[in-house]
Amino acid sequence: MLNIIEIGQDYCIMWREKKGIVAEPEQISLPKLALKNPQHLADSIKDIPKGKVIFLLNISQTNVSLLSDANIPNHFNSDEYINSQAPLPDGRFWLTTIPAYISINLVEMCRIKKIRIEHIQAIDTLEYRMTNYCYQQLMTNMCLFLPLNSGIRLIAFDDNGVCSHHYFSNNPKFREKELSRIYQHLDNSLQDVIILSNNPIYDWLYNFDKGLRFDDNLKEKMITWYLG
Repeated sequence: MLNIIEIGQDYCIMWREKKGIVAEPEQISLPKLALKNPQHLADSIKDIPKGKVIFLLNISQTNVSLLSDANIPNHFNSDEYINSQAPLPDGRFWLTTIPAYISINLVEMCRIKKIRIEHIQAIDTLEYRMTNYCYQQLMTNMCLFLPLNSGIRLIAFDDNGVCSHHYFSNNPKFREKELSRIYQHLDNSLQDVIILSNNPIYDWLYNFDKGLRFDDNLKEKMITWYLG
């Protein structure tokens, strides 16, 4: 059995596969600051079936960057962060950075729930896994929006499958102008859009450009692909 657990600031969603069958996802509300307390996490996520576990973080404390080489920026070279990097076909690298305390608390939560440490397959970011899925599926001419508390990350794939990485504010006073400036420099063939949030405060994105097509089920397709 494989369990994929998506963790946000105040929620987690559990995706499960057993004997080739993917169960309906279960969403659980998390108490405030749960990520800082492994016991609160263990009490909130009551039922994690036996099997392998992959954690996918969808929180503002993580960082995913595109680099021209594999050198990690100095401000991430400390015991406070856990870094990993992966090469892209065009020679660049993804740098994924997760605060060490979050990884430590997730491992401790598993220990409390008597999940063997070797069953933890990965502690990763939803953003990186989604981007990797898009590469694997050769998806082009699309934008991936990842809303966070502090703003919105945007990953765009052009018609050659090469991506660019952007960030803009969600402040209503100037968010559309910021996005417009980014959009002017993107490939004008971009059409398909994915927003990794169901929060209605991001509904303004649906009205930004009427020519865009929104695929609200892509995350579920990606999860099913990993579970399969």
